[in-house]
Amino acid sequence: MRIFVVGACGAFAAMVCGAQAPTWGAGAAAGGLKFSDGATESAFGVTVSARFADLVDASINPTWGSATSARVGSVAGRTVSGFRDLPVSVGISRAMPGALSPSFGVALGVTLPTGDTAALGSGQTGVGASVFAGMLPSENLWVGAGAGRSLSNGYSAALASATSTSVALSAGTRTGPVLLSGSISGDVGPVEKGVLPARSIAGGIAIPIARGLSFTLDASAGLSEGSPSWAMSAGFGTTPVGIISAASAPYQRLGKAFGSGSKSKAKQPKG
Repeated sequence: MRIFVVGACGAFAAMVCGAQAPTWGAGAAAGGLKFSDGATESAFGVTVSARFADLVDASINPTWGSATSARVGSVAGRTVSGFRDLPVSVGISRAMPGALSPSFGVALGVTLPTGDTAALGSGQTGVGASVFAGMLPSENLWVGAGAGRSLSNGYSAALASATSTSVALSAGTRTGPVLLSGSISGDVGPVEKGVLPARSIAGGIAIPIARGLSFTLDASAGLSEGSPSWAMSAGFGTTPVGIISAASAPYQRLGKAFGSGSKSKAKQPKG
């Protein structure tokens, strides 16, 4: 399954892109989060992306993390650390001409089981899909909506997602060179027994620090016990393009700090 998915993604990109040189991007982010039961998690993620033929986007997101489960009575929580499973994604995106400059994107994500199963690895290949659509009501304002769905093996549709499907609404505005953005996201559909759905609100800022480079700071607050009570990340990297620019939403940047598609090891079922 893993070889088939990765091979199919590579063949598709090669077919569409031909010999045109890609546009490369890179970034890194560190983050931390805490659940209401006291479980905590920290992570450091690196993202390398490429855009081909102004249409196809591909990225890889290796991440190291540490997770501590909640204390149970007098027993302290267990801490595990190491590399997570490896997220890889490929998709297409396009900005359309005309009023409101509508844009759309679709992507397929895979988490390859490279992590140690005794620590933060799952031992299986997860597959998920996401869609995004947005528009520019004015030169300095953008709005968008997105959805993600797990297709196999518990791929996480969003940070700490508890269901197969997660949806989000986002908006951003530019004040001088600074981009301010916010998002609200949550799980939809049935959840497993003993697991609470995740819902949260997030905000972020992106500040240019050099030509083509930005510093980002993002934070979220949980609206349900299924979400972290708080999460935050700080990162820097190339100014994104294509479908990667949709990741200017705070909830998506937070997800990349902890490894796109990876389930939280600190989160434990209730009951």
